[in-house]
Amino acid sequence: MLLAWLTSSLQKGGPLRSWRCQGRLRKLCRDAGHTPEVLGAGVDFPLDQACAREMQLCRQKGQHNLVISLGETAVAMGLDHPRIRNNLTRSRKLLRREARLAKIQRLLQGKRSSRDRAEALLVEGLLDDPGTSTYRVLLEKRVRDRFRRAKGDPFKLELLDARVGHEINRRQLELLELRQSSSEG
Repeated sequence: MLLAWLTSSLQKGGPLRSWRCQGRLRKLCRDAGHTPEVLGAGVDFPLDQACAREMQLCRQKGQHNLVISLGETAVAMGLDHPRIRNNLTRSRKLLRREARLAKIQRLLQGKRSSRDRAEALLVEGLLDDPGTSTYRVLLEKRVRDRFRRAKGDPFKLELLDARVGHEINRRQLELLELRQSSSEG
């Protein structure tokens, strides 16, 4: 009888399973140098909500690798909460953004061909991640500098803002057309 109850509890994922899962998640936090604030802190939340809150706190502190580790581990353990998926998605997106911006900054420090590649990456960033203005600000600065150096145009300063906006929109349209033609063919 006791054996049947114990087997049933383990299969259902009762308190023992929850305790083990929480221990794994806390260990991930400690290994990353983070002291868990919600997981195992005596807060009376279900494990999936506690994990989601811990992930949110880590994401707000910029610890995106930890958020991803916690989220992937939680999903692998069968924890399912919309905030777990949301935090996981957001951190993955922010890590991709940070990596792209770091690459762009390196390219902008290089020679002209590198700076041209950086401009192309900025246009891709505008299309792939429209929620951030960093790509547009950097691209506007780059295009503005290029137009300022143009010689022989008496109206270059008066029309600079319009030309910069037009050039950015033109590049975005070109990239969209290229993506559309490559997906069709």
